[in-house]
Amino acid sequence: MKTTKNKTNFSFFIVEDYKFLDDLFGVTEEIRQILDSMNQKVDKKKSNTIKELNDLIDNYPHIPQFKGLLVTLYDYLGNNQKFVEITEWIIKDHPDYIFGRILLASEYIYKEQFEKVPGILGNPMGLKYLYPFRKEYHISEVVSFYLITTFYFVGIGDLDEANLRLEILKNLKKKYSYSVTDDDIAQIDFVISKYKINKGIEW
Repeated sequence: MKTTKNKTNFSFFIVEDYKFLDDLFGVTEEIRQILDSMNQKVDKKKSNTIKELNDLIDNYPHIPQFKGLLVTLYDYLGNNQKFVEITEWIIKDHPDYIFGRILLASEYIYKEQFEKVPGILGNPMGLKYLYPFRKEYHISEVVSFYLITTFYFVGIGDLDEANLRLEILKNLKKKYSYSVTDDDIAQIDFVISKYKINKGIEW
């Protein structure tokens, strides 16, 4: 497994190997094949996939990715109640699965219920505080966490913290360009600019 130290003064290692998350959550090669197959079905946005996913969740209750796919499907189908319900279930059963936390935080940010976010992502909002015993993170975990927390800080008007995290993402992009896209950076720049315009803040 390839592990690399980052250059942004993190107190943990960044892992690039895609198998890292599978190993972390007990996903075998057989289960990975099932997940990939179900991911394709979820992308087709067919409601009959719900039963199939629920059966897989019953068979593999320790695998958070199946619940994550169910959340994605409910999101596609516009069922917000189920989206929140299943996401809360993921966090309860799999507190170490950061993508469940990110999904629920994104929902609260979208609804401008910012007061609920620290309870999901930690306070202060840092990976070392959220998971103090972990020493390694996959690059996708790091990028997803910094993206969602940047949007949170824009939402509450803390532009200093938002810009600090934006700079971290830009630094990550230099080394892991496949994980941080130009669209990611452009979207953050847009919401920061929109916030400044709405608040009448000078550039």
